[in-house]
Amino acid sequence: LLTKHSVLYTEMMIAHKVANGTQEERSRVLQMTEAEHKVVAQLGGSDPEVMAEAAYLCQQRGYDEVNINCGCPSNRVEKGFFGACLMLDPERVREIAYQMARRVSVPVTVKCRLGVDDQESYPNLCEFVSTVSQAGVTDFIIHARKAVLKGLSPAENRTIPPLRYNWVYDLVKEFPDLKFQINGGVQTHEMISEHLKAGVAGVMLGRHAYNNPWFFREVDSLHYKVPDQNLSRREVILKYGEICDKICEDSGKEFNHVLMAKPLSNLFAGERSNKQWRRELDQYSKSKKLKSFSEVSEAMVRVMEEANPEALDRKSSV
Repeated sequence: LLTKHSVLYTEMMIAHKVANGTQEERSRVLQMTEAEHKVVAQLGGSDPEVMAEAAYLCQQRGYDEVNINCGCPSNRVEKGFFGACLMLDPERVREIAYQMARRVSVPVTVKCRLGVDDQESYPNLCEFVSTVSQAGVTDFIIHARKAVLKGLSPAENRTIPPLRYNWVYDLVKEFPDLKFQINGGVQTHEMISEHLKAGVAGVMLGRHAYNNPWFFREVDSLHYKVPDQNLSRREVILKYGEICDKICEDSGKEFNHVLMAKPLSNLFAGERSNKQWRRELDQYSKSKKLKSFSEVSEAMVRVMEEANPEALDRKSSV
C-alpha cells in the first residue's frame, strides 16, 4: 500500500512444511494476495530435493522469486542444519541452489551473513559466494554481520555483532558479474542512498519495516524516482482492512484478527498517540463483537480521529 516498487520477502518458511504438508497447511503457509507483488518466498531447509519441491510449489502459487535462507541464527534452525549454519557447508548450498534452479524458472537467490561464530573472514565469505554462484545464483542478500550461534539470541544477533558494510562493498568489486544487496542496521533514507552509491544493487530493511512501516511512504519517490502512493494513514488503515477481508473471503476461513493487526501496530511510530493506538488496536483486534477486520479498521480510524487527526490524515512530505 505504501510502496509499489519495493520487493516484499516472506518470513522464513520451513521447506518440509511446504513440500510435505497437507493441502490445507500448504495453502495457509503460502497465502498471499495480488496486492503484495513483487514477493519473494524465503525458504529454510537443508535437503536439496525438499527445497526444490518447496520452491516449485512457491512458484506455482505465484511467488516471483525463491530465496535460500543462510542467515537465520536461531538455535532451532541450527538443530535442523539450516539457516546461518549452512554457511559452514557452501557445497551443500550450491547443491540446494542447483536442484531448486532445475525445478523453477523464477530467480533463486541466497540470503546470508558474513560468517558464523569463529568462521568469519573475508576470504571465507568470498569462497562461500564463489562456490554457491557455481549453481547459477547471481543475487546475494547479505546481512553485514556475522551470526553468533553460541552465546547470542536471535534478537541479540541483530544488534551485537559489529556491522562490516565494507565487506559487502568489497564483494561488489570482487564479483562484478554478481549482484549484492545489503542488510543490517539501515534506518534512514540517507543510509539507503549511501549504500546504493557504494555500488550495491539494493538495500533490505528487516526489523525497521515492522518498527516503522510509515517510513516506506517516500521510498518510491526517493529511491525509484517515481511518484509515491501518497496515501494517508487513514487510507492505509481502511484499505488494509479491505485486503484482510478479501483474504478471509477467498479462503473461506476466519483469520485471527490479532495476527492481522500486527503489521499495523507501529503505523503511528514516533507520533504522540502511538501508545494509545497500540493499546486500542490490541483491544479492538481481540473484540468478539467485530466480525470482520474492516470493522476493526473503521473502529481504529474513529479512535485516531479523536486522538491525533493530523497524523491520521497527513500524507507524504515529498
